Amino acid sequence: LSHRCQKLVPKGQVAVVEPADEHHYQPGYTLVGGGLYKLQQCKTPMKRVLHPDNVWIKQAAKKINPQENSIELM
Repeated sequence: LSHRCQKLVPKGQVAVVEPADEHHYQPGYTLVGGGLYKLQQCKTPMKRVLHPDNVWIKQAAKKINPQENSIELM
């Protein structure tokens, strides 16, 4: 999703708030259960998943306020 958003706005205007170092491809977990994937195939370093022009805020969100277009971080 961050890749799609980045195409619509100038560089550095898309921020991703995510404390995790890895992205988990959750649909792949069903394939792990079926023996078609190994668990490690469902994990990718977050830096490889994000668009290079995104700003990665490596913290958790405490509160999201859409009316004020703001996020309170932990």
